[in-house]
Amino acid sequence: MTDIAVIGARIADLVYAQQLSQAGYSVVVVEKSRGLGGRLATRRLHGTLVDHGACYLKPKGELFRRFVEILRACHILEVWTDEVYELTEEAEGKGAGLSRVGFLES
Repeated sequence: MTDIAVIGARIADLVYAQQLSQAGYSVVVVEKSRGLGGRLATRRLHGTLVDHGACYLKPKGELFRRFVEILRACHILEVWTDEVYELTEEAEGKGAGLSRVGFLES
């Protein structure tokens, strides 16, 4: 039997569900989309994966930092490489292409 239903699978919802589960509650997360993450989700576009929304996380609190480490260990989040790419149209209508447009300063 489920004690608590968390509606939505945004990053805050997932942290909330994890805390409730660690406190001993039986938790189910319900999400209308195919994946997790809300604005941090990865979408499928033209045969490739596209991240949209917030482009990076800088966890400030210890609880959030630990949660991000769990997501990294499960390969849900990855370390950002600081490379920026742009989806462009190829010449002569050959389809979409990916071109590197620069690096971000650390």
